[in-house]
Amino acid sequence: MRASAVRRAGWIFATAAVLLAGGATAATTYTWDGGGGDSVWTNPNNWDLDSGYPDDNTDIAVISSSSAVITVPAGLTLGELTLQGSYSGTLSLAGNLTVDNVGGASGNLTVNAGTLQTGKDVVSGITAAGTFAIGAGGTGIVRRANTTGNGAGQTITAGSMTIDGILQADGQGFDKNAGPGTGTGDTYGGSHGGRGAMWKAPFDISLIGPTYGSLTNPTSLGSGGHNGAGGGGGGAIGVAVSGAVIVEGTISADGAAGTGAGAGGSVNIAAASLAGAGTIRANGGTTASYGNGGGGRIAFSLSGSDTFSGVIQVNGGASGYNRGQAGTVYLSQQKRDHLTLGGDGNMRTLRLGTDDTMGPGMATNYVFGAVTIETNGTLEIDGNISLNVVDGKPNGAAAVLQVGTLEVKTGGLISANALGFSSSVGPGAGGYLDGGSYGGRGGQYTSVGPTYGSVINPTALGSGGHQAGGGGAIVIAASGAVTNNGTISANGSTYGAGGSVNIAASTLAGAGSIRANGAGGTYASSGGGRIAVRLTAGSDLGSVTNRTAFGGGGIVSKAGAAGTVYLEGAGQAPGGGRLWVNNNGVATASSTNVTQLPSYQGLAAYVDESAAATLIATNKGVVGLTTNVTVGDLFLYSTAMTNLYLNGWTLTVDTPYHADWGSSNLVDFSTGGQIAWKLLSPAGCVIGIR
Repeated sequence: MRASAVRRAGWIFATAAVLLAGGATAATTYTWDGGGGDSVWTNPNNWDLDSGYPDDNTDIAVISSSSAVITVPAGLTLGELTLQGSYSGTLSLAGNLTVDNVGGASGNLTVNAGTLQTGKDVVSGITAAGTFAIGAGGTGIVRRANTTGNGAGQTITAGSMTIDGILQADGQGFDKNAGPGTGTGDTYGGSHGGRGAMWKAPFDISLIGPTYGSLTNPTSLGSGGHNGAGGGGGGAIGVAVSGAVIVEGTISADGAAGTGAGAGGSVNIAAASLAGAGTIRANGGTTASYGNGGGGRIAFSLSGSDTFSGVIQVNGGASGYNRGQAGTVYLSQQKRDHLTLGGDGNMRTLRLGTDDTMGPGMATNYVFGAVTIETNGTLEIDGNISLNVVDGKPNGAAAVLQVGTLEVKTGGLISANALGFSSSVGPGAGGYLDGGSYGGRGGQYTSVGPTYGSVINPTALGSGGHQAGGGGAIVIAASGAVTNNGTISANGSTYGAGGSVNIAASTLAGAGSIRANGAGGTYASSGGGRIAVRLTAGSDLGSVTNRTAFGGGGIVSKAGAAGTVYLEGAGQAPGGGRLWVNNNGVATASSTNVTQLPSYQGLAAYVDESAAATLIATNKGVVGLTTNVTVGDLFLYSTAMTNLYLNGWTLTVDTPYHADWGSSNLVDFSTGGQIAWKLLSPAGCVIGIR
């Protein structure tokens, strides 16, 4: 009997005669020579011995040359299998394949050249008792097992696994127009772990397919895009390894491109340990002019160490203006205990998406003991545009980052920049050459949308403007301290509105920045987003001074209005913090291009939330009332412009009058309205300023 050894540096295959334990029967090595004139595995003339063919666990099969497509019979058992040398064909499985070491061979399955692919629409798992290895010149393709329900892929079971080449299930999921997440919108991208993208107006979010599948144990296929020329979804790769998995190459289950691209599929790795610096991904498919696919799902279940420092991706397709949204990643226990991005020996970037079961108030979110973002490290949070429905309109939301402690070091970044609503989508969407709105209204060239969302507890996504996406949402719930010496940012891009940064923590420290800014477009600029910081133990909100939700600058006549920044320390009553409207010295041109209070869209839901807050408008921030509203106190800081448009409504200030509040010259009374200040005595009296 012969045994094989694989040397990873150079992937040299060698055989040596060995004896079976307790016996003298030698393994038989068969080398493919194609002498039978066909590509049939069971034709003895295709093997060098010209008598028999490899078909049991004492047989070693070697394919070193040929370009043939060779079909392996279903249920075959071998002792070793190696594709090597100049082989450029495909070894195609008709069903399950087992490579075991019971007969004294190594049980290794090695693909150093050519392609090994599973069967399609049939269970075609691979079992290797030794090492399943794909060398730098080899490719493995995992095709789907079935399309019932959420569909299923194939599982590779091995003693250990080494991937230096490519193991992929790209486009091997549901076909175009098929799958639970395919949706019904023409040329819309498929969904799976993340939502697929819309393409053309009218943008109807209800026509996007839903997300589906498991966060922790994903096995589903990605759905296809919806169109006659749509792309298929990514397949599903299951890995069950008793020892180590080392990935220096690529494992992928990406969706396929098309006019309506497919969603990413699943990669599910269970092993003793994970190492390497390669790539593991399940990205959505891309399309330059239509709906991109949503991201898939990746999960790890490890009983031992996780030193993987490469790339993990479940990104949505991002070509063109309407991107698919990221899928989900369930990291190993080691990384969930303490995730570190950046620095030596760690992953540098990671994007976490939001499926339909996630978000504020939902049972499923991302939970970490501690998160540290080192210099050059980046953690991105992508949203879901279908969530957070207010008055019948999705305001979008993102998964909550639940942590014990969070530290962003100098040069580190937590980002949702441009990860909100896509181009001209969202409750505050901007039209042709317009800026998007969210906390502040965007600059208007043709038509702009209203403001929306909460000032105290912002969770919505920023709306898209002309050919540009809004900022996403970063929602952090920390039981301990948050230290930020880097950047936490949910800015919009060009015409896109700023998004949300919402931090609830014990304490906040550091000298970094927190941003949810709009952006300056060529013809108009977008509105600022919303920031809220609420502390449960600390009261020092001054340590992180750079907190901005500016509207975009650019053309003064079409500048974006400021968003809102809410700050609440532990000593203040809930809702009793300071509400800042600050536009960085950029003036807006009209009484409608303002920071609306309360938000115009969903007004009834937010009319009372500022009743205890101190409203501060400064640095050319302009507030416009949308109904009668109450604030805890009021300060207007300006010398040369209007800070407050009453628009015929009454602003009630629930505190005694004080002369340093500002000046009636800073208030527009032209359409009526008043400011009503509360008196100490007699009870219930007010001072009205008109």
